[in-house]
Amino acid sequence: MRAVPELNGPSFSQFDISLRDTAANFKLKQRRVGRASVKLGAVDIGSGLLGGEPLRVFEVLGGEHTVGDFAATRTHGTPVVLDSLI
Repeated sequence: MRAVPELNGPSFSQFDISLRDTAANFKLKQRRVGRASVKLGAVDIGSGLLGGEPLRVFEVLGGEHTVGDFAATRTHGTPVVLDSLI
């Protein structure tokens, strides 16, 4: 994800989901797995992916939180923006 903050505000002016393979130089700092729960507010995933139905969670099997360092450089190719959330 790439988040660009607003110039004069508490939010973001741009929030993009991008694809670039940085696995080759990823250095794991912390990984936690375990039980989890999920609460969703209004979700607009656009494009009619669910035929206009709301996104619902039926069951949560677990959760994972990963923290790591990586470099996104030209050697990893050109990033592709999959979607923009703002």
